[in-house]
Amino acid sequence: MDTGQLQFLVVVGFVAMMIGIVVSTRRRAALRTATAVESPALARRLAQALVEDIVAHNKDVCSRARRGERTAPFDDVVNEGRVAFAARTAPALHGLYDDAVDAVILRR
Repeated sequence: MDTGQLQFLVVVGFVAMMIGIVVSTRRRAALRTATAVESPALARRLAQALVEDIVAHNKDVCSRARRGERTAPFDDVVNEGRVAFAARTAPALHGLYDDAVDAVILRR
């Protein structure tokens, strides 16, 4: 095999690799958008799971919030959960997260 043929094979291999990367990136993007929860029942379960996780890992902050002492750390963890919930659900269901915060944290 001469140098010209080898260079051609290297270029073809590189192009094939780049096409694979582009297709793979598009497939990942499609999967991210396709996995948004659109069912209200599933969104409620997701919100409840996120909020219960917040309670499990931030007991002191959540207990103060129940007593009416809403602090910056409480708002920070609730907002982190809100962002995670919004990333996984359809926009019409985003209000369900605040319902779960009220039900699980503030009314316990």
